[in-house]
Amino acid sequence: YMGLQIDQGIMDELEELQRQLMAVQNEPEGHKFSERNIVELMEKIIEKEHLELLHSMNGKEYLTAEHLGAEIISELRKAGGRLNTIELPKLLDVSAEHIHKQMDLLIKKDKRKYHLINDALVSTLYLDTLASDIANHLSERGEIATSELSTNYDLPLDYLTIKLGEWIDQNKIKGKLHGRIIYNDMYVLREKSKVRGYARGTTRPVSLSQAAADLKMEEDLFKSLIEELITQGEFKGKTQAGLLLPTCFEKSQKKIVSSFFEQNQYVPYSFLSKIMIHKPKEYINSLNLVGVHLSTAFVYEGLLSQIDSHICNAISSDTHIDLHLHLPQSFTEEDLKMLLEHCPSSSKGIPFSHYLAGTKYFEACLASLKETATKYSANVEEAKKHGGAAGAKKADPSPSSKKKKKGKNDDGDSDNEEKKLDLGLSHEIVVAELAKCSKVQKEGLQEDEEFLTALAEHLYSDIRELYEEAYKAYHKSKSPSVKMTIHEMEGEIQKEFEKLQIAVRSLDLIEKLLGEGVSAEENKKIMNTLTTHLVKKQGNSFMNYCVVQQLIYSGVNIKEIIKGKQVPTLLPIDKDKLLKLIPKTLIPFYNALNELITGKDIRGFFKHITDNKSQMAISAKLLDKKAEKTLKGTLVKTHLDCIGNESEDLKSLLFNALCVSWIENGIVINLPNEMWAIEMMARVSRQLGKVDSGLLDMVDKLKSYGEYNKIDKEERTEAQLAFLKDYDETIEDKIKEIKALYKTLPKEQSLTNSISHF
Repeated sequence: YMGLQIDQGIMDELEELQRQLMAVQNEPEGHKFSERNIVELMEKIIEKEHLELLHSMNGKEYLTAEHLGAEIISELRKAGGRLNTIELPKLLDVSAEHIHKQMDLLIKKDKRKYHLINDALVSTLYLDTLASDIANHLSERGEIATSELSTNYDLPLDYLTIKLGEWIDQNKIKGKLHGRIIYNDMYVLREKSKVRGYARGTTRPVSLSQAAADLKMEEDLFKSLIEELITQGEFKGKTQAGLLLPTCFEKSQKKIVSSFFEQNQYVPYSFLSKIMIHKPKEYINSLNLVGVHLSTAFVYEGLLSQIDSHICNAISSDTHIDLHLHLPQSFTEEDLKMLLEHCPSSSKGIPFSHYLAGTKYFEACLASLKETATKYSANVEEAKKHGGAAGAKKADPSPSSKKKKKGKNDDGDSDNEEKKLDLGLSHEIVVAELAKCSKVQKEGLQEDEEFLTALAEHLYSDIRELYEEAYKAYHKSKSPSVKMTIHEMEGEIQKEFEKLQIAVRSLDLIEKLLGEGVSAEENKKIMNTLTTHLVKKQGNSFMNYCVVQQLIYSGVNIKEIIKGKQVPTLLPIDKDKLLKLIPKTLIPFYNALNELITGKDIRGFFKHITDNKSQMAISAKLLDKKAEKTLKGTLVKTHLDCIGNESEDLKSLLFNALCVSWIENGIVINLPNEMWAIEMMARVSRQLGKVDSGLLDMVDKLKSYGEYNKIDKEERTEAQLAFLKDYDETIEDKIKEIKALYKTLPKEQSLTNSISHF
């Protein structure tokens, strides 16, 4: 009773109560509760007193949460501070749910003392033991990989790495953690000495990975130690972009760059890269040098002033300047362009390649070529009579650096576009012509191929234009009647081109419509039929016109070959003869067209023309929406006039009516008035769904009528005979009925919208 003073009377009473209790306990049992009564009694007590008791898994015992917690702690101590929670339900005979709940309370109550790691309950006792164990191993070995510790102690690597850092900070483990390896202090000191000696001995940049390999050291440890040495001032240098850079090398770099710049008045960025400067512009800015950054180099401001002075002298004296004579040849076109932006005098001249000259210089060159252009035109005309172009070795090139003239349209559709002639004016010939230029010869550059090539590329379009004008003037004086012939031919070509354009577009529309409700086999059959017809008629016709036009323009006499035949209907043998006479530069284009016709590829045929019409001297233009609408209106009117013709038979009536239907639905293909074409238009029109079924039924009857008439009278069936009789008796009336109906329609009303009455 812990120091309480109790008088003797109270003690005597207590002793008497103890004797009475002992007497009661020694008496034999009188009444005994059954197990069921005990359970009910416990439930009543729990309910009434609001007790929280837990059942054991066998259901025969009760225990409190506090007692369970005490038992868990007891088992943890027995296990040495680490216990797998999976084993606790079996050890304590309590469900895992109650155990986990109690463990959560324990950990929440004292987070520093208890931890749950991978379903294992761990106490600080175990962790302290673990830290001591690791410290002993580290002192023996010098270094240990954290992955090895994780495997040996069955702990998560990330958790163990965190704890190792804490133990090192708390001095429980004497060492350092670098990356995934822990080292003891003595080992680190030895390695630090190695790094110090290695670093102080370097005079040039060295990669950190190479340095670590040289020392047979982990790269993370090397990086950490070198940074420590730099911070403590034991090594003068820095680490940058994975390199170890000693300060002595930086001083050497600066000395090399300054010396090069003073001698050459520029510094190429490639030179800086060679001396391990990876951000040249930033480095040059840090040196506070005076100059301008170009694409590949930094140039001194004084050098810019010198170049500007040379440019001013060249322009004022109507000569040219070669920038490579005053600048390094390593300068790119972009460098020269940027440099000229900082030379005020350059605005008065025009650069070409690494040269620059004033406009008067170019004008003088062109003026001296006028006489040679006329002579060249005469040679071209003479050569074309023998089937070639004067001096042509290959097709006219289009140099990437040539100028584009204002008012020209590269796609060939401009109204102001002048047709390109086949003069055989190749790049090599332009160079040769420029070598004859008096301006060039005066400067003694007639054999300077580099200069002549650059000048030719710059003046190519101007020289070509000059030679074309000279050729036209020469040809006009020799053949005044050709101009009208060519004009008429171009008109025919434009018409054929328009038909071809709208036909190809119609093919795409038909293919789309058929694909929505016609079998693939039927679709292919119809498309093959249409494509074959278009290639045979419109493709051949258009190509014939183009070949004849080119030969007329070239002054070739084709009368003996054509012999009065119509151009669209020339035989293949005639066309082959004509193709042999066209200029050699155009042969590849026309051979490609021939191959597309042979392959029945009308779409490829049209695309080849649109992509190359400028090179093929075809001046046809694409239809615009307004012209297309006008063309369709004209065609509809033509077909409606045919329907109203009194001499029109049923076949022609159906043909024209179906043509109107196609045109109103955006399909314009020049088909013949033949039965195969009518049947095919009917098949497509059924898919359109905008033609009355009565008209389509008449197509079927017309087809059947033709087939039955081919059968001998003796072999015809009764049904066929009855059909033919009915057809002969009613057809005239039905034709008259259609024509009478047509005459009553307003001019703007479509036949296909009123044929349902028929």
